[in-house]
Amino acid sequence: MKKNTSILLFLSLFCVGFAFAQGHGHLKMSEYYSDHMVLQRNIPLVIDGESSPLQQVRLTIDDKQYSTTADADGQWSIPIDPLSADESYTLTVSTPIETLCFNHVLAGELWLCSGQSNMEFMLKQTPITPDELAQINDSALRLFDMKAAYRTNHVKWSADILDSIQIHKYYSPTKWSTATSQAAAEFSAIAYYFGKMLRDSLNVPVGLICNAVGGSPTESWIEEAELKEYIPSMLNDWKNNELVQDWVRQRGMYNIANAQRPNQQHPYMPSYLFTTGIKPFLNVPIKGVIWYQGESNAQDAITHNLLFKLLVDNWRTAWGNTQLPFYYVQLSSLNRDTWPQFRDSQRRLLDEISNIGMVVSSDKGDSLDVHPVNKQPIGWRLGLMALRNTYHHNVVASGPLFKHALFSPARVIVTFENGEGLNASDGGTIRGFEIAGKDGIFYKVSAVVKENSVILSHGKVVNPQYVRYGWEPYTTANLINGAGLPASTFYYNNIQTP
Repeated sequence: MKKNTSILLFLSLFCVGFAFAQGHGHLKMSEYYSDHMVLQRNIPLVIDGESSPLQQVRLTIDDKQYSTTADADGQWSIPIDPLSADESYTLTVSTPIETLCFNHVLAGELWLCSGQSNMEFMLKQTPITPDELAQINDSALRLFDMKAAYRTNHVKWSADILDSIQIHKYYSPTKWSTATSQAAAEFSAIAYYFGKMLRDSLNVPVGLICNAVGGSPTESWIEEAELKEYIPSMLNDWKNNELVQDWVRQRGMYNIANAQRPNQQHPYMPSYLFTTGIKPFLNVPIKGVIWYQGESNAQDAITHNLLFKLLVDNWRTAWGNTQLPFYYVQLSSLNRDTWPQFRDSQRRLLDEISNIGMVVSSDKGDSLDVHPVNKQPIGWRLGLMALRNTYHHNVVASGPLFKHALFSPARVIVTFENGEGLNASDGGTIRGFEIAGKDGIFYKVSAVVKENSVILSHGKVVNPQYVRYGWEPYTTANLINGAGLPASTFYYNNIQTP
């Protein structure tokens, strides 16, 4: 239902007149609530905040009025009816003495984009041209950029910074913005390209919350109670805990080297980022999560396997959605010894958690840089994953995934899911496959494609027992399917599946 123009004008002027009240009285709301914000469409919502104790609070949106009374602590919440995505709203919240107004509010698809530095990597850091950047101007793509106030670079933090972190004041103040060239340039590149694909395909407003912290390990994003129940040792003496990656501990200890208190906190500590960056937004329903993280846990695939399951379960429980879509990026290619095993462990998670999806990025890696700059394909692949699995569009969203290996005395036949149109990305010979006999000595082999399978053989391997693909830290493996999406690293043996 479209609003009367005169009513809209009146509300806008009314809100401007009372804007001074925001943040200056007892009526307060999360910084999530600002002009240009996005609320998830087509589901019941709850708007909440603070006021004076026992004060009446009124809310107006979509020509509907709601009211409640704050409790003895001044907390209030108001359920509202679902909002459709076909118009811009004005949200007004008031008490008898104060009014907060939020203009240009949209209902649409709201996604959380989280992880560490590769998700944080800004659009202006990619190869995007100045002309391409200048053309960005989408008023229905909205960005909420939660940047850390204090970078975890190789610096020793001052006493003031340490004090702020200790009381969980870690993020810079932010508010919603439209996707202009200036705002998008400072925003996550992967998140931007993901959101753009959803905008182009769904033709509804899209809101993106970017909350990614460079270097952060998985455990910092999981609630303390969850870790205490399933991996209690993760909470033991963070500075000397072998479950925490050495680099993570070393960088964290360097940052807090000037701390005077023995219990000084740090963003990399278990549960810290959940408490400061996730918990405050749990009353805001989201459509799903895209996640790019793992570099700070890649030394221990076994522990990460458990941590990742806890993360997904924890966030789904916290948001009250047991099937919350969760799409993640498999680690890319880099000359670090543990990365093939870690990539394969990420692939195996697909069979262990419901309603998740994995995007392969190893074909866009950099042998010397943990931050490959070409983020556009990764954002698009995440977009394809959401379009197929969440929005049920008829698109191919995954590259070839290992399904089965049939061993015979002379060869191995490997079959794939999503294997239609197997070929080499560069039009040449398919690279990346290796097979081995019982002696475990691997030989590189060329692949012969047959329908959704590849046939592998080598004259020096009689009775093969092992097969692997992309099993190098930095791999040039080049198998793709007909949709141009790359195959995942995998390892399989015919003796005992690890």
